[in-house]
Amino acid sequence: MTGSTDRSVWERAAAGGFVLVTKDEDFHRMAVLLGPPPKIVWIRLGNCTTGRSLDYCAFASRKSEPSWITRRRPSSRLGEAVYP
Repeated sequence: MTGSTDRSVWERAAAGGFVLVTKDEDFHRMAVLLGPPPKIVWIRLGNCTTGRSLDYCAFASRKSEPSWITRRRPSSRLGEAVYP
């Protein structure tokens, strides 16, 4: 939904029963003001790439690598991925 407004993303997630995973504080504010649905996961990792955010989530979940990370080799450092 590139180029969509926060409100339209919020409404689409609510209508589809999705959980929003975001680094954007605006969605946190909308959750406080509007309540669920949708539910949100607000990632607060500072200045890092989307890939590093996803790597951290995979590490934090203590599960095997999800399908969206299969093209990367795990790194020995937290939050770091090695691309082929």
